[in-house]
Order: sequence, then C-alpha cells, then structure tokens
Amino acid sequence: MKWFTLLLMLACGGALTGQTLPAGPQVLTFYSPADDTDQPYAVYVPKGYSAAKPWPLVVSLHGAFSNHRLNLRRVFGQGNGEGESDAEATRYF
Repeated sequence: MKWFTLLLMLACGGALTGQTLPAGPQVLTFYSPADDTDQPYAVYVPKGYSAAKPWPLVVSLHGAFSNHRLNLRRVFGQGNGEGESDAEATRYF
C-alpha cells in the first residue's frame, strides 16, 4: 500500500505547477485559520522572470504600524509624496 501511495504521489506531482503571476507588484491574500481571516501580502515579480532559471527569493517583513503595501514601497525606495500620509500611500505602489 505504501508503494502504491508513493507512486500515485509521484505521478500526480509531475503535473503540478506553481501559480504564474504577471510582472510587477501584486497584492494577494491567503486564508488564516488561526483568526479566520484573509491575510494580505505583496509580491513583486521582476520583468523578464522565467521559472526556467533560478531566481533569489527576498522576504521582507514590515514592522508595527505598517502594512504590505507600504513595505513594498519602502523596499523599492519609494517614500510618501509631499504631504501624503501613510494611509494615503497604502492605496497604491
């Protein structure tokens, strides 16, 4: 039975592929059963990305009083516009 399960998993695993995202910033969510909410996160896919070649994965966690959008803006060196609050800056990348 173990061999059958292993063979089935290997056969099915070959057909699995990851999610493909367009280049640029993306806002996605995942469901958290810990608090029964959808949790947002930001992903940036570089132009020219190809799954055929290895790419580094950079993980950046925002601090208190921030969020996924502000964090991604800061990673790319984008501050708030003149007179723009953090609340206003979170509306876009």
